Amino acid sequence: MTAPDFVPGLELSRRFYLEAVLPILDKEVPGLPHSVARLGSGSEVLGFDTARSSDHDWGPRLQLFLAPDDVERLVSAFAYQLPKTFLDYPTWIDVAGVDDWLTGFLGFTPSRGVTTADWLATPTQRLLEATSGAVFHDGSGSSRPIGRGWRGIRTMCGCTCWRASGSGSRRRRPSSAAAARSATSLGRRWCAHGLSAT
Repeated sequence: MTAPDFVPGLELSRRFYLEAVLPILDKEVPGLPHSVARLGSGSEVLGFDTARSSDHDWGPRLQLFLAPDDVERLVSAFAYQLPKTFLDYPTWIDVAGVDDWLTGFLGFTPSRGVTTADWLATPTQRLLEATSGAVFHDGSGSSRPIGRGWRGIRTMCGCTCWRASGSGSRRRRPSSAAAARSATSLGRRWCAHGLSAT
């Protein structure tokens, strides 16, 4: 028996959204404004996952961002309807308002203001994890409350992470060609985040 081809975690999470999560959303509340991303910790968020990653805390994982009033009813819908596995991997979804998620993950959210203490207390790794990964759907619209915190953190943290990774910093040597490509693209993503902020 041969092992199945490896599917990178971001692609797996994208398919999980389209094939398992979106049908539940469409059934429960058709047309509900929402945003879906894969952010936070995990090698797949930074593009470093390999077949070996699937042996520990890896699989289809998502953050589903909703307006605060919609969170509670959708949490219970997902508790009953979300499949426990997707393509033989255990599933995980975090349903929250974007400001609540950012506050829980970073300790602050840009929509409520960012203090000097916020920046000093937040590890750059956390900032990187909040601005890397992938957004699979951003249906929040420019004036919707679910998107404001997300855009703010991408703008503000992107610039900060890029500066924090400046040319004077020391980087560990990647252990493989794939990791070297990922590290190079990571630097480009930081730069792209900073440029998109203007």
